[in-house]
Amino acid sequence: MRSLTLLVLASCAPAPRPTTTTPPAPAAVRAVPPAERVPGAIAGAWRVTCAENQGEIIDITVDGGKAVGRVAEPGVAARYGFRKGEEVFRLAANPAGEWAGEVHWRGVSGAEHWDGIVLAATQTTLTATITNEPCYRDMPRAR
Repeated sequence: MRSLTLLVLASCAPAPRPTTTTPPAPAAVRAVPPAERVPGAIAGAWRVTCAENQGEIIDITVDGGKAVGRVAEPGVAARYGFRKGEEVFRLAANPAGEWAGEVHWRGVSGAEHWDGIVLAATQTTLTATITNEPCYRDMPRAR
């Protein structure tokens, strides 16, 4: 009977806590904090890739941490009323290394508004990571 009581008490005891910790990752492996990320090079001409805006080219200029995109060539988007020189992007660099702001949307019926958009730029592609407009999802450099 004594051995049975001892066995029951031993099974109710809490498990010992581990005494080791995981060492921190080497500096080369750690991700760069978002506050330190430089936004991609967005300045230049970008080709809109959807069929309904075929031939449209947006020229983006940067001044400090702000960027403005204007229609360089409207292409088929002229049927929506877009004109050469019209402002269609208002952007600012964000801490994540992207460009966030607004894009001007216009429909065939004349309806128009500004939608939110977040763009990530590489040397060859401008990708809308957050948008309601599929035309801006993957834009290659035009020139």
